[in-house]
Amino acid sequence: MTVCLCTSGRAADIAYPRPGQPDRTIVSSAEENLRVIFPRIYDCDACLIRCEGETLLLDCGDEKQTRAIMDMLEEENVWSIDHIIITHPHHDHIGALRDICEEYEVGNIWISFPEYTNAYMQTIASVARQYAVPICHYADEDIWMIGNAMLQVYIKSEATQNVNNRSGLFRLSFGECVMTFASDLELQGLLDTASKVPAEKLKTDILKYPHHGKDPMPGAYYEQADPGLIIVTAYYTGRKGEKNIAVHHWPVLYTYDGVWSCETDGVNWQITDLRKNKSRES
Repeated sequence: MTVCLCTSGRAADIAYPRPGQPDRTIVSSAEENLRVIFPRIYDCDACLIRCEGETLLLDCGDEKQTRAIMDMLEEENVWSIDHIIITHPHHDHIGALRDICEEYEVGNIWISFPEYTNAYMQTIASVARQYAVPICHYADEDIWMIGNAMLQVYIKSEATQNVNNRSGLFRLSFGECVMTFASDLELQGLLDTASKVPAEKLKTDILKYPHHGKDPMPGAYYEQADPGLIIVTAYYTGRKGEKNIAVHHWPVLYTYDGVWSCETDGVNWQITDLRKNKSRES
């Protein structure tokens, strides 16, 4: 089911399912399109980014939800992954890494924290050695190209901040369309990002909400981001962040409710629940 949120002044239309609305297709599926797929997970992060035959996995979820991530990769006929980026070393972002490296050919694992940070970083290093996957290090404002899509990271908090606040903001752009992944940024991380990243780089069509919807976003950040759609890697439990979403009337999807494919031709977005084969546009 589809509802259209064609907001004046927004760079792109986003189509996504809502009860009682007719389905509508505005993006024709093609290999040269950018697709971002979120598996059916909760309270952890993982998503597949693919464009023009190239693949990138942003985080690896929780170990208990490995099967959901593997199912998503199999459904997408992905058997090799060019890059895995770990936003930060916590259990809910690295849990499926070992199984993925065992089952799939992985080009590189990207990290931004030193191995001595915590036990999770040591696990990442151990997995990389076991499966002979090169480890690469990224830093503030580094860029990856996935086909013609560009992913750029902003890490603006000081090293004295906690791991979540140093997890970074990832901006994915393709043509006129932008999706932003706010990792597990907390209040200080979002404030640092809002004050140090140019406003035009914060504006986004779709926002992967920070830290599974646990806390509200500060106005200094969300007023510049101005998202047309929010994706929360959780299910609704009435957390403070989820209530904040409702107060602002932001359109929202929860990853526990479906396997969400976000596809763009660089002009519009088409959001589809791959489990139900239903489309969402805006």
